[in-house]
Amino acid sequence: MSDPIVVIVDVTDTMSSPWSAGIQRVVRGVTAALAARSDVELVPVVRVEGSQRVRTLVGDEPARLAHPPAGEPAAMPTVAPRPWLEALDRSVPAGAMRAARAVVRPLRALQYRARDERRRLSAERRHHEVILGRVAPGTVVLELDAVWNQVGVDRRRWYRDLQRQGARIVPFVHDLLPIEHPDWFVPSLVAVFTDTLDTQLAAADLVVTNSSATADSVRRLAASLDRSEVPVVPVVLGADRADRADASRVPGPADTAEVARVVLVVGTIEPRKNHRTLLQAWDRLRADGTATDAELVVVGRPGWRADDVVEQLEAGADHGIRWLSGADDEELVRCYQQADLVVVPSLTEGYGLPVVEALRAGVPVVSSSGGALAALGERAPVAVELVEPTDVDGWVDAIRRHLVDPAHRVRALAAVADADVPTWSDTAEELVAALRASTAIRGEIPTGGANQESSS
Repeated sequence: MSDPIVVIVDVTDTMSSPWSAGIQRVVRGVTAALAARSDVELVPVVRVEGSQRVRTLVGDEPARLAHPPAGEPAAMPTVAPRPWLEALDRSVPAGAMRAARAVVRPLRALQYRARDERRRLSAERRHHEVILGRVAPGTVVLELDAVWNQVGVDRRRWYRDLQRQGARIVPFVHDLLPIEHPDWFVPSLVAVFTDTLDTQLAAADLVVTNSSATADSVRRLAASLDRSEVPVVPVVLGADRADRADASRVPGPADTAEVARVVLVVGTIEPRKNHRTLLQAWDRLRADGTATDAELVVVGRPGWRADDVVEQLEAGADHGIRWLSGADDEELVRCYQQADLVVVPSLTEGYGLPVVEALRAGVPVVSSSGGALAALGERAPVAVELVEPTDVDGWVDAIRRHLVDPAHRVRALAAVADADVPTWSDTAEELVAALRASTAIRGEIPTGGANQESSS
């Protein structure tokens, strides 16, 4: 058996995020699976405030990475209203004001997160933290997290320093949507994402992606940047099993004896997740009586450029809709356990983690055919029914079949039971194989522990 590969993973964003969206779930799943392997020495790190350095996890951080505390995320601080701002709000057209808020809100959230992380690090940086100094040649730096959120970090310099020591830079690309569809995102995010990915591709020894569709997008971008020689390898993403539960329905104010079935959708409330089309279909299903005893459970925090959808969700109790905007990982698992159907209406996805999570929980899926979702549907036919993203009639018909046609549902459940659904262990297996297969580029991977310098 080969000696362990040292893999450094920056988990700063996952550790500091007040929510647990798709990337955070991927980070937790992949790091847990890598840590369980005997052929990997995993070194999770976080950024040290005000420097280009990273440190190993301290105190209860390893436990919080593996199992984030349950409960609602802390509310963001509020600012007392100012008369001049209220006057401006009244004088500016509503559409322009919504657009301005869409830009300001995520920037303000990043500011608060950075401040809270500084306070936390200051409290926990005591006598036992270890600053990552020199690394052993062949160490893999796996950029798995949303590292583009680390504004102010000079990644070019960091990669250069690591590669001088013989480290190998391996970005994990989840999608290229901010570059391919910049109109779906706030300009500040597009700018930092684009700059980070350009920096990563310039330094990368290997690029890993979550699907063949994302890999194709990365290859096109790399070619445009004269980096066609960089190998790009897709690996499958998995999920943990969430067995069907005998407990009561997902708890909440709308939980009544009349709710016989639960239709679940998971994803941040933003344009590309296409909640608008799903809500149109749901209104029609409620109007024709199909879904009068069903509930649409929406799990996802409010994102950007979707104020109209947020307003509908906030008023959804009268329309059989329940919105869980702050669901933690434990509550999300419970949602999958109690769902009768999972819907994934995204206009496009780099992968489509909710599809795999649903199948691991034994739940049939109606999914958009956008992006990598089509390939997921083709891997599990009948268990995953594909609909064109903006086809409202198609969504109505597909959901209706699951709600009113017992024979159709029996076939779908049987297909789910037979589906070969990947686990996080499968992800780690493919990832380690990709790392070892790429060693010819820079020679063999020397192994052993990372050489770390104590800060004490």
